[in-house]
Amino acid sequence: YHNYTLDAAYDYLTERRRLA
Repeated sequence: YHNYTLDAAYDYLTERRRLA
């Protein structure tokens, strides 16, 4: 099982954290 929405949200937050 793979939750694409959750994965996309996690990637978004991780990217923001990296750029912060």
